[in-house]
Amino acid sequence: MPAKTILFLITAFTLSIFTGANAMTPRVTLPDWYQYNITVSEWNPEKGEVTIATKITALSADISDLSCNITPSKSVTPILKKNEKYFAKLLKKGENIVFEQSFHVKTGTSVWLDMAIRGLPDKKEMLALVNKQYANKPSMLAVMQNEVKELSSPVYIGKIMPLLLRKDNALFSVEETAPELETFKDGQQYYIWNPKTVQSSGFEAESLRAFASFTGSRNYVNAEKIGDLIISRMQNSNKPMLLEKGNGDTFMIPINVAKDLINFNVALLNALSKNTAAPIEENIKNLKDSDIKLMSEFNLATFYLKLGQKEKALEIFEKLRDALPGWQAVKEKIKEIR
Repeated sequence: MPAKTILFLITAFTLSIFTGANAMTPRVTLPDWYQYNITVSEWNPEKGEVTIATKITALSADISDLSCNITPSKSVTPILKKNEKYFAKLLKKGENIVFEQSFHVKTGTSVWLDMAIRGLPDKKEMLALVNKQYANKPSMLAVMQNEVKELSSPVYIGKIMPLLLRKDNALFSVEETAPELETFKDGQQYYIWNPKTVQSSGFEAESLRAFASFTGSRNYVNAEKIGDLIISRMQNSNKPMLLEKGNGDTFMIPINVAKDLINFNVALLNALSKNTAAPIEENIKNLKDSDIKLMSEFNLATFYLKLGQKEKALEIFEKLRDALPGWQAVKEKIKEIR
């Protein structure tokens, strides 16, 4: 996606459920009437085939003319399957439907997807919901009633999100903030974050380069020190971390994401240094649902495997497989254990 500056607002793209609704104007929003969850249901890196599933639920009103059309930012070839759905004339309140689309995408590709989801909520049900929700706010009630009355065509309720396709996994993330699978001295493969700051200068970039160097040499003590320094500096300034890539593009990492990624690395290095899973276990408790948390759980399961605790490891790996069906590294771990 050609852009000089990209703000990576990383959230739990695969596990998070996006709720709410877009209003006809930016000043107000309609009461929640839908919910959707987007996952990679299949990923075959050898064939370069990926299937994306979008589960949509009608929360508080029937939804008519519901559609889901995924458009990648790059030239990606769609795979037509007879049983795939892209449109539903009516989705009843309380029910859900799953749309699927498949594509041929080369392993190692990073694309942006326009998740063009559209649907029209039932006016009568929405008016009843608005009347109840804003009964004690006359001025807002009038505005919301007007918003509902103006609904005449399917409303866009989708979003634009990144998709990163690696041999080990397919996830809704960007390359700069996605931990990579590496083999460590103990022979196990763990996820570790390798920040890319090729052309950047200044305190943040040089500190992050030092952090990456200590991470690469598995130097837990210094990685933790420089990581704490970066986090402290960012929190004091309350600004995202701005960095440059080798091609001249810049990208920003929000404070909370940078903090999670730094602590993610430190927790793993600490665990390996002290030969205890405690640092990873403690860090997971502090993480919100996200790809970072899932990969930290992968590291924890791998560490359990190293300690010979196969049952605990298998339980986590099976949970991760259910969360991200396209996670090839997890499937291999399960096969290895069994």
